[in-house]
Amino acid sequence: MAEHWSPKPGAVGSNPTGPAIYVTGHPLFWGNSNAMFKKLFRFLHEVRLEMKKVTWPTRKEITGSTVVVIITVIIVAIYLGIIDNILQHAIRLLIKY
Repeated sequence: MAEHWSPKPGAVGSNPTGPAIYVTGHPLFWGNSNAMFKKLFRFLHEVRLEMKKVTWPTRKEITGSTVVVIITVIIVAIYLGIIDNILQHAIRLLIKY
Protein backbone atom coordinates (compact mmCIF):
# COMPACT_ATOMS: atom_id res chain seq x y z
CA MET A 1 0.00 0.00 0.00
CA ALA A 2 1.26 3.43 -0.91
CA GLU A 3 0.15 6.61 0.81
CA HIS A 4 -0.38 9.73 -1.27
CA TRP A 5 -1.15 13.20 0.00
CA SER A 6 -3.30 15.50 -2.07
CA PRO A 7 -1.11 17.58 -4.40
CA LYS A 8 -3.19 20.68 -3.62
CA PRO A 9 -4.26 20.51 0.03
CA GLY A 10 -5.44 24.13 -0.07
CA ALA A 11 -7.77 23.51 -3.03
CA VAL A 12 -11.45 24.33 -2.61
CA GLY A 13 -13.37 21.30 -1.40
CA SER A 14 -10.19 19.46 -0.48
CA ASN A 15 -9.38 19.27 3.19
CA PRO A 16 -7.66 15.93 3.72
CA THR A 17 -7.29 14.82 7.30
CA GLY A 18 -4.85 12.13 6.28
CA PRO A 19 -3.28 10.48 3.31
CA ALA A 20 -5.31 8.83 0.60
CA ILE A 21 -4.53 5.13 0.52
CA TYR A 22 -4.42 3.48 -2.87
CA VAL A 23 -4.81 -0.29 -2.89
CA THR A 24 -4.76 -2.50 -5.93
CA GLY A 25 -6.60 -5.76 -6.35
CA HIS A 26 -10.00 -7.06 -5.38
CA PRO A 27 -11.67 -5.46 -2.32
CA LEU A 28 -11.89 -8.83 -0.56
CA PHE A 29 -8.12 -8.98 -0.45
CA TRP A 30 -7.47 -5.48 0.87
CA GLY A 31 -5.29 -5.48 3.93
CA ASN A 32 -5.97 -7.50 7.04
CA SER A 33 -9.38 -9.19 6.91
CA ASN A 34 -9.70 -9.10 10.72
CA ALA A 35 -9.38 -5.33 10.65
CA MET A 36 -12.02 -5.18 7.92
CA PHE A 37 -14.47 -7.23 10.00
CA LYS A 38 -13.71 -5.18 13.12
CA LYS A 39 -14.52 -2.01 11.19
CA LEU A 40 -17.71 -3.58 9.83
CA PHE A 41 -18.90 -4.69 13.27
CA ARG A 42 -18.01 -1.31 14.78
CA PHE A 43 -19.96 0.42 12.03
CA LEU A 44 -22.99 -1.84 12.55
CA HIS A 45 -22.79 -1.27 16.31
CA GLU A 46 -22.75 2.50 15.78
CA VAL A 47 -25.71 2.24 13.39
CA ARG A 48 -27.63 0.31 16.05
CA LEU A 49 -26.84 2.95 18.67
CA GLU A 50 -27.97 5.76 16.35
CA MET A 51 -31.19 3.93 15.47
CA LYS A 52 -32.03 3.77 19.19
CA LYS A 53 -31.86 7.58 19.31
CA VAL A 54 -34.48 7.97 16.57
CA THR A 55 -37.90 9.13 17.70
CA TRP A 56 -40.28 6.96 15.70
CA PRO A 57 -43.80 8.24 14.97
CA THR A 58 -46.78 6.53 16.54
CA ARG A 59 -49.41 4.72 14.48
CA LYS A 60 -51.81 7.61 15.15
CA GLU A 61 -49.31 10.17 13.81
CA ILE A 62 -48.67 8.09 10.69
CA THR A 63 -52.39 7.65 10.06
CA GLY A 64 -53.00 11.39 10.50
CA SER A 65 -50.16 12.29 8.13
CA THR A 66 -51.42 9.80 5.54
CA VAL A 67 -54.93 11.26 5.66
CA VAL A 68 -53.54 14.78 5.19
CA VAL A 69 -51.49 13.66 2.18
CA ILE A 70 -54.43 11.86 0.55
CA ILE A 71 -56.76 14.85 1.05
CA THR A 72 -54.11 17.23 -0.32
CA VAL A 73 -53.59 15.05 -3.40
CA ILE A 74 -57.34 14.93 -4.05
CA ILE A 75 -57.67 18.73 -3.73
CA VAL A 76 -54.70 19.36 -6.05
CA ALA A 77 -56.04 16.82 -8.58
CA ILE A 78 -59.45 18.54 -8.62
CA TYR A 79 -57.80 21.96 -9.00
CA LEU A 80 -55.59 20.80 -11.87
CA GLY A 81 -58.55 19.09 -13.53
CA ILE A 82 -60.57 22.31 -13.43
CA ILE A 83 -57.66 24.39 -14.79
CA ASP A 84 -57.04 21.80 -17.52
CA ASN A 85 -60.70 21.84 -18.52
CA ILE A 86 -60.76 25.66 -18.67
CA LEU A 87 -57.59 25.80 -20.78
CA GLN A 88 -58.88 23.03 -23.05
CA HIS A 89 -62.05 25.00 -23.80
CA ALA A 90 -60.08 28.23 -24.30
CA ILE A 91 -57.75 26.56 -26.80
CA ARG A 92 -60.69 25.04 -28.70
CA LEU A 93 -62.28 28.49 -28.99
CA LEU A 94 -58.98 29.94 -30.28
CA ILE A 95 -58.55 27.15 -32.82
CA LYS A 96 -62.12 27.56 -34.19
CA TYR A 97 -61.51 31.19 -35.12
